[in-house]
Amino acid sequence: MIDKSRFANRKVVGRNFLTFCGFVAVAAIFWWVMALNDSVQRNMEVEISINNVPDTVTFINLPPETMHVIVRDRGSHLLRNGLMHNPVLNIDFADYAEAGHLRFSRSDLLASLKNTFGATATISSTSLDSISLLYSTGRGRRVPVRVICDATAVSGKTIFGRILSVPGSVTLYSLNDSDLDTITRVYTQRITVRDLDETKEVEVPLKPIRGVRIIPERVKVSIPVEALVKRQSLIPVNVDNVPAGTTLLLFPSRVKVSYYVPMSQFSEVPNIDLRVDYHDTNATGESRLPVRIVRFPASIVNPTLSTPTVEYTIQR
Repeated sequence: MIDKSRFANRKVVGRNFLTFCGFVAVAAIFWWVMALNDSVQRNMEVEISINNVPDTVTFINLPPETMHVIVRDRGSHLLRNGLMHNPVLNIDFADYAEAGHLRFSRSDLLASLKNTFGATATISSTSLDSISLLYSTGRGRRVPVRVICDATAVSGKTIFGRILSVPGSVTLYSLNDSDLDTITRVYTQRITVRDLDETKEVEVPLKPIRGVRIIPERVKVSIPVEALVKRQSLIPVNVDNVPAGTTLLLFPSRVKVSYYVPMSQFSEVPNIDLRVDYHDTNATGESRLPVRIVRFPASIVNPTLSTPTVEYTIQR
């Protein structure tokens, strides 16, 4: 038989639980209403918006985006004025800017915050004391970017090609355009990278210049890396310090030079300068002269001679 008393007990327990939940909900709502009427203090993040800025204006020092404000007010007011939407401090450019300088004083700041949070709010502290911005209405000056880079590649590869920035030039702005006349270029912060095995692209800030806004403030720099390949070339040997009326004949007159070169330069014959010195004919006392590699392009690596000396004959 079905025990009807057991089902009845379960219904009673269920009703009691629902009643308990109802009392808890009412208590929570009552507590919330009371809490909203209490005075509370909150640390709020306030967005800073400078409005109606003319298109011809460029700020020299960047405006702050946000500030932190400690506000005391009734909980309901803070909920309405701060927590339910992002509070914004609005600054009208025309009201506070003059002759290249925007000044927003401490009193202006507090008055604007009062307007943001309401008359009953008390501003306890702010992360900014005031706002002072310099700006330019000039067209600026365009100058090239020079990359400062210290880079090395792994064995078997080399840094080859020009290390350039994108963009290759930037625009400078200053309170007085005449201050820019002596600036002919800007430099990147030093880039230091080691053991590169492939072309690398890095984003790097530009070195700041006091009283000058640089746009953009960062550039992308590509450091080209190429594989090295071995190559050999027959290079003519030149002679130094031969007296007038004398001819110095060399055997052979060309010497094979082995070297490593970036792959893109494999088909090019590098300008390698090999030389012997006529004065060495007296110094060595032998029928051979030492060959020296005097100059070679920076693109080739480890040039070596197939023979360190050549034979010679003097004709007068």
